[in-house]
Amino acid sequence: DSDRNTVGLTQDGNSNESDIVIDDDSNENQVYALQMGNNNEIDMKGDEGIERDSDDNLVIAAQVGNSNRLRVEIEDDADYNDVVALQLGNNNDLKVDIDDSDYNIVAAAQVGNNNDSDLDIKDDSNKNVALGLQVGNNNDIDVLVNDESDENIVAVAQSGNNNDADVVIEDFSDENFVAVAQDGNNNT
Repeated sequence: DSDRNTVGLTQDGNSNESDIVIDDDSNENQVYALQMGNNNEIDMKGDEGIERDSDDNLVIAAQVGNSNRLRVEIEDDADYNDVVALQLGNNNDLKVDIDDSDYNIVAAAQVGNNNDSDLDIKDDSNKNVALGLQVGNNNDIDVLVNDESDENIVAVAQSGNNNDADVVIEDFSDENFVAVAQDGNNNT
């Protein structure tokens, strides 16, 4: 029940690590996180994340250089939330779960180096938008829409290097829209 808070977080160099929680019934909060250099990691999954009945929150996270890693979970009727994630350079890795939540927007970009994204919309999550962009190096995006998740929009673009995109829609998930664009190099 924490509403209308603004949190700014900057970590510059060395081991870095941030756990971000928007707890049950917390609305209209804004979180801005920046990690620059070295091991990086932002965790918003499991006990962290946007939790039950938390609506209209904004999270913007950027990781610049080195190991990177970002986990975001929007769960249990957490609706109308926006998450923007940017990873620039080095090992990258991004996992986003929208679980039993509606009308959320997640936009993720990975630029340079090893890349890897998993975007999951599951458990009766409806009318969400997930956007993934990967530019350069090893790339890889896996998208899963399942368990009666309907009317979601997923758009993925990959440009340059090894590319690979897997999209699975299953388990009575209907009327979803998926677009995949791959430009340059090994595609699949």
